[in-house]
Amino acid sequence: QSMGVLAQADHETIEGETISFDPDEISFDPDELARILEAFERESSLPWLPQSVEKRIAGSAERTKRIVEAYEKHVEPGWPTLIFATSVEHAQTVAALLNQKGIQSRAVSGKTEPALRRRVVKKFRRGEIQALVNYGVFREGFDAPKTRAIVVARPVYSPNLYFQMIGRGLRGPLNGGNERCLILNVEDNIENFNRVLAFSELDWLWA
Repeated sequence: QSMGVLAQADHETIEGETISFDPDEISFDPDELARILEAFERESSLPWLPQSVEKRIAGSAERTKRIVEAYEKHVEPGWPTLIFATSVEHAQTVAALLNQKGIQSRAVSGKTEPALRRRVVKKFRRGEIQALVNYGVFREGFDAPKTRAIVVARPVYSPNLYFQMIGRGLRGPLNGGNERCLILNVEDNIENFNRVLAFSELDWLWA
């Protein structure tokens, strides 16, 4: 960072969702709940929540509203922004809400046809799309050095994977990028897990 190889990282948090795996509070059947908890007890390095849990978090209208409001508050007009959404449907919803506010946005996922995804990425690089909202893609192998802001709205528990995600925006001036990059992290609270989101262990990274 001091040499300009990496961008300085500014950091803001967005209030997320608080959920519990109490079977009296959620719609999972007992067998599904047991499988979820067993998986996390067996493999502490799992980077993501199960998709069924992600979809439940993504379904919170208040959480999505806070994400869009934080975008409007912190992201300056014209800043190329990459958003990591919580589900395919969440990516589509966030992109639609931003478009309603006059912010050129597109949603892509692993379900998006590859040729279309490449066209969308080219438009993002050219500045024709300001916010690129994705689910399940762009963790690596994505080159858009002018990315000025990253929104991490998908809960991630692996520091290595988290670094891959925010690394899409940490190109410094010597790498064709920016002097600074804004990282917005959604702070969800999963009460049963005793695990913390990856970004919460990285206070030393923020400028």
